[in-house]
Amino acid sequence: MKNLAESEMYFSIGAHEGYYCPKGIEEYSIIFDKPETLDSSILNGNLLEYKTVNVGKNTCELPLKYEYFAVDALVFLNLNSKKLSLKNRKTGETIGLEYEGHDFLLLWTKPNANYICLEPWCGCPDFVDSDYDFKNKKGIIKLLGNREITKTHK
Repeated sequence: MKNLAESEMYFSIGAHEGYYCPKGIEEYSIIFDKPETLDSSILNGNLLEYKTVNVGKNTCELPLKYEYFAVDALVFLNLNSKKLSLKNRKTGETIGLEYEGHDFLLLWTKPNANYICLEPWCGCPDFVDSDYDFKNKKGIIKLLGNREITKTHK
């Protein structure tokens, strides 16, 4: 991203990648590179509550379940890991994702869909008490004029 203007620019960036799970997501796990306390922020519509729901403690593995996505997405705001794998628990097939420089991770699917979206984000949705000023969003990036920044994941 390059800011061609003299003034600062505020932005957020994230990925929305879908991974095919032929027989559904419940044959798969997310494997984190570090042990995690998996506290997912609760969504209220498209806004975040300050409350969380725990889906794993001191673990590197999150077995996927459709029930996690009944309200929309798992939104992790405090992970230590910057690498994960999507692993088929029956076949052992694995694909990796590295997302250094992205502070947040969202996991998303539709009920009974045969895919999972792994979404490393630099910003996150607004909180329920948001003032809706884009400059105040959690994780927003401020890029000064005539500057450049690179955010990648692989």
